[in-house]
Amino acid sequence: IMRSKFSSPLLKQSIDV
Repeated sequence: IMRSKFSSPLLKQSIDV
């Protein structure tokens, strides 16, 4: 779970997958 590292909105969407 790298949600913390990718706090960005653009990256967050990618991590959401």
